[in-house]
Amino acid sequence: MTGFGYNVNGFGAVGSAGIAPFITATGGTITTDGNFKVHTFNSSGTFEVTALPETPSVAILQVAGGGSGGKGNYGGGGGAGGHIYDSDVTVELTSYTVTVGAGGTDSGGAGHQGSGPVPDGNASSIGSLLTTSVGGGGGGTADGGGGESYWGGRDGGSGGGGGSYGQFSAQDAGDGTAGQGNDGNAYSSNKGGGGGGAGGTSSTAVNGGVGTSNSITGSAVVRGGGGGGGTNSTTGEGLGGDGGTWGWEGSFTGAGHGGYRLQIPPIGADGGTNGSPATANKGGGGGGGGGPGEATEAGVTNNGGAGGSGVVIVRYQFQ
Repeated sequence: MTGFGYNVNGFGAVGSAGIAPFITATGGTITTDGNFKVHTFNSSGTFEVTALPETPSVAILQVAGGGSGGKGNYGGGGGAGGHIYDSDVTVELTSYTVTVGAGGTDSGGAGHQGSGPVPDGNASSIGSLLTTSVGGGGGGTADGGGGESYWGGRDGGSGGGGGSYGQFSAQDAGDGTAGQGNDGNAYSSNKGGGGGGAGGTSSTAVNGGVGTSNSITGSAVVRGGGGGGGTNSTTGEGLGGDGGTWGWEGSFTGAGHGGYRLQIPPIGADGGTNGSPATANKGGGGGGGGGPGEATEAGVTNNGGAGGSGVVIVRYQFQ
């Protein structure tokens, strides 16, 4: 049957001049919100459009992976992955390759000796429907173990925060990408700078920038917070910029918080804790490592936390 340009079960366009009443598509995890379908891609896949109405419009949220937190006494927080939302995107009767960017891996190693720039987050995209979301910039790090080499916060969707080994020169923060994120904060007063967030750069230098709230799934969710910077404080100060809740001992939402100084009485030395990782599929930056790293013989490290992976979400009316 082709009288209205679609087949009898409502799936797939039929007839050269016919059109379907609504978009039909496959791919990702499909949920509904009233009269709308929502396709959530937490990993890479394919969004395939199999039927189109006269005005084939969808909304798309696209978030890249967040950058890793920097390593060292005052590691910079990782920048958030690039955050793009468009409520009116025209689609065609075709398949679109969906790429969901991974977060930057944690900076690894032992003690306070960094081995180079920490990893940025990876890009996210859905065919060519939107500009590619740029991965978050890695946080600033340093090799203070004799090499005295330094790497500033890296550019990205949002920039990574600046870091330092302490007694040596501080490093600048990375720049964000226009329309996707914001700049990181520079190192300041024994505190690594917080990574930039999709919603802004924190006015408190050590904190990550706030993320951005979006309700494409039907519920408001904050994504794209910047990672907090590492400090030499024994209590920790670098909050992940998730725009929601967090806690040193409890759970947190979105971006990682920075590491801090850890005293180890049995060996009479201080060490540093790792920055915490960011939550998966929110594109937040990892927290920067903190505290001195003299106590490596006790298994203490002050690595940066891994950035959170990104997400791609598509929404359209289906009835």
